[in-house]
Amino acid sequence: MEARASLLIEANCTSERFPAFMKSGRRENSGWVYRFPQAFGRQLPHSFGGLNTYTLTWTFAEFEIGGEQFFIDTFGNSVDRWRLWLIPDPSAQLGKNLKQQSGLQGNYTADQVNNELLNDFKQIEQNFQQTYRSRFQLCSQISPYKTPEQVCRFFGNRGEVFAKLRSSSMYPDCFPENSVQAVQRRDDQANWSDVCVEQEMFQQIFPCSLQGSWQPQLSGKYYDNWFCQVFPFRNEYGEIRMQLIKLYDPETQTKCLIPVTTWMRGNYPYNQYFCVPLPEDKQPLYNLDLLLKSETETVILTDSVELADSNQRNAPDGVVFTSFICSPEHYEQVDWSPLREKEVWYLVANHSGISLEAAYLKAKELADFLLETEEISLKYIQLKVEYPSLRYFESVDSLLDCYRNRKPEVKTESLLLLENDTDFDIQYQKALEFIHSKPVEWWEGAKKAQSEEQRIITRETNKRPRPAYLLRPFLLRGEASMLYASKSTGKSVLALSMAAAVVSGKPLFTEKWWTVPEPQHYPLNKVLYLDFENGKDEIEQRLIDFAYPYWPQDKADREKCNANLIIRDMTASAGKDYSQPENWQEVLDMLEHAKSQGIAGQPVDLLVIDTLTKFTRKPYTTTLNLSDFINRLRTLNLAILLVHHEGNNGEVRGWKCGLDDVYFNLRLYREMDKEEKDASPIGKFTVKDLEEPLILAYHNARSSIEKIPAFEVRFDQKWQEYYREDDPDSGKSSEERRREEFKRIVKHYLDKRLENQDIFPLLGISKDTYYKLKK
Repeated sequence: MEARASLLIEANCTSERFPAFMKSGRRENSGWVYRFPQAFGRQLPHSFGGLNTYTLTWTFAEFEIGGEQFFIDTFGNSVDRWRLWLIPDPSAQLGKNLKQQSGLQGNYTADQVNNELLNDFKQIEQNFQQTYRSRFQLCSQISPYKTPEQVCRFFGNRGEVFAKLRSSSMYPDCFPENSVQAVQRRDDQANWSDVCVEQEMFQQIFPCSLQGSWQPQLSGKYYDNWFCQVFPFRNEYGEIRMQLIKLYDPETQTKCLIPVTTWMRGNYPYNQYFCVPLPEDKQPLYNLDLLLKSETETVILTDSVELADSNQRNAPDGVVFTSFICSPEHYEQVDWSPLREKEVWYLVANHSGISLEAAYLKAKELADFLLETEEISLKYIQLKVEYPSLRYFESVDSLLDCYRNRKPEVKTESLLLLENDTDFDIQYQKALEFIHSKPVEWWEGAKKAQSEEQRIITRETNKRPRPAYLLRPFLLRGEASMLYASKSTGKSVLALSMAAAVVSGKPLFTEKWWTVPEPQHYPLNKVLYLDFENGKDEIEQRLIDFAYPYWPQDKADREKCNANLIIRDMTASAGKDYSQPENWQEVLDMLEHAKSQGIAGQPVDLLVIDTLTKFTRKPYTTTLNLSDFINRLRTLNLAILLVHHEGNNGEVRGWKCGLDDVYFNLRLYREMDKEEKDASPIGKFTVKDLEEPLILAYHNARSSIEKIPAFEVRFDQKWQEYYREDDPDSGKSSEERRREEFKRIVKHYLDKRLENQDIFPLLGISKDTYYKLKK
């Protein structure tokens, strides 16, 4: 960000707004003059006439930003616009007097001092340019805009590394073609290796280079036929628009790839390097010129520019390795369009301190983005590499020596080609299991995770687990939910339809996305329904009316569903209180026996108790304690649906303390009109046909994972949503309402830290369908 701010300061330093940016300064004939917050001073030895040597203390209180239109003088020399301010002296030939700034004592004329000290002054000027080649470092000490983000916003740009950069006086240019040539070095670097000379040279680019004709050398030299420190990003014409330089920091034991672009300005022949990416809406892919060739058939995408560069050198014809740069998670900052209509394989590999498990999470993150926004589907290549262990490096030389002594070893047995989402998900789930098997401290400490890996692991460990719904958004594995209503309202038949939908996998309310996620281990879910109110004949009739509408048309499939919906007539158990611990085992035995019914060996997924009043034989008690019993059932990893009665006050009848054990509490009721209220002042409802609309509303919930407004329903061959004429949604088609509800649900789930990969299974749709609906 500092480089971005420095570029904008450089581009705007002669604009009318710049004094307002600095909030100080004065206008002189040659430009604007600003005061240093602390005097800029240097000490230099000087020998006068070769006789006596003095240490002169140079001090400058101010600097100037020149207002010249041209940066080149009549002799072809570069002119620094930013320069130390000398007090004008009309008596001197140069119009300046160096005596005051140098601290020189004695009776010397201005011209004598200027002739004697001019070269020293040039050296001080050069030191000033080097010290403040980042204009931000200088101006932030004076201006009230102290951070790079504030500077960017002042000059009309966003304070983000990869945001588009707008400048009216400086423009990005192309780099000269990289050439493998002798690395330029100073006399004091005679014994340095080329790779270390390059590293020191890169430091002169960060955050920007000096203005002038000389710019640091960026060569495409390979060491040991594989190690490279400069990576060129080309446009469709093969021109180099941006380069990544690889910087190592022994102090922090880190490596980073830094984008560098070259910038030109008006009336000046020389470019200047800034460590900013291309100033465009989206960053280009690596090897873009090769990607766009018609003969390119297969693309191998990796999140490592280094891997893409190294592998491309040995790639067969028609295969292109590519990569990208962007802020973490912000894949929208990349132009992915060249990958459309191509076969794209993503390389899942451990590298740069990122484990293979974390690489799978990042692959999933990127794949979901590409499918959603670009409609690009990926295939995958898994490859594990064993790298030599190096606990500490003193320089790049020590790194290369380590790799020379023990080269990275590709584990050929780890090579996997994953051509579909199913194959990928198997490996992805293994990665998740490994990550969650380790405590957070293990990733932070023992592994000393690289920052990108730490981001990935932190995101995974902090995200909300996917709710284990049997029927979204109401029935959860390991939890008890309650459906309550007044007598003869329709709670039992709604509960039966819920049970039937859970078995068959059919949605209950299509427009509201009451869906059944796909079972993981068996083709169908299994339900044990304990009916304490209806005998055998009534149960059979209710099955026909309220369960069969959710069965498939195929006879064999219908029979399988019918077998997996196990309804037990519990009316003969009159007088037994199953809330008592001595009777719990009988319920557990019924659950165990149900394993032999329907799909053999399959445990029960949903237990329905209809009704709680008959189950406990204590209809009005307020002291009923079912916590221990419900906790015992939770250990079986099944969902529990308690069907209960409503009191005259519209609340759950009795058992208020028990609501603490209920995850979701759903009320089914019908609003009474005025005539009904007059006829039934105590609140009893007139029994009506189920085609008359009912209201379904969450009464309370132990979690905020769902936020569902009350809505009206009715039964007409199946349960369905109902809209009154004055409802704004009544004029919309069913599909329109369904799409709007989809958007609401997805937004809510994302706000609750669920991820896309967890949402579409809950909605009972494929990943492709999910992303199409999102668009």
